[in-house]
Amino acid sequence: MLGSTQKLLKKYGSLLGLLATTGMIGAFLLVLWGSLSAQFLLHELPCPLCVLQRYSMLLVCLGPIYILICREKGELDLQKYMIGHGISILSSLAGMLFSARQILLHIPANDPGYGGVFLGLHFYTWSFITFIFVIFYSAVMMIFSDLLLPNYTKSNKLVDFGIKIVLYVFLFTTAVIFLAIVAELGFNFKLPDDPIYYELFR
Repeated sequence: MLGSTQKLLKKYGSLLGLLATTGMIGAFLLVLWGSLSAQFLLHELPCPLCVLQRYSMLLVCLGPIYILICREKGELDLQKYMIGHGISILSSLAGMLFSARQILLHIPANDPGYGGVFLGLHFYTWSFITFIFVIFYSAVMMIFSDLLLPNYTKSNKLVDFGIKIVLYVFLFTTAVIFLAIVAELGFNFKLPDDPIYYELFR
């Protein structure tokens, strides 16, 4: 059983690593669009700590994007693979700091918390959990890098198309987040702790 698993990983591990790398970007895009949906549809404007968590998520995605770009150029090696995951881990640590700070701000029993709730937890609590997940994910990918290094070079139109879609959606999401914060900030130097209006349109 173990031997057959090792054979499968040796044969398909590179493709699995490629799909996992792309999937991590996609997962964070879903999280970001969940928060953007709450902002645009429910008018739950992000506070400064929420914005910093969004930025951290975008930075986390830069790690796998760096890996995918190196692969596309045919320059991906073990060192660059580790650099990509290092970027994600450091960004996750920053995100954990911001989300933990927000959790502690609302930890008193009579504090209802800030913003909406999903499955019983506030968004900043989910944010903390996702950053922990990234650290474990990157650790596993680095430990098994000899099997999961995504240097899969065989032509696969479906895989290549999926990667391009994810990267374009990432760029679009980054632009939306930037424009949203410009609208919320307006001509002010910093966001209020509990924003209510889009200052640019007041």
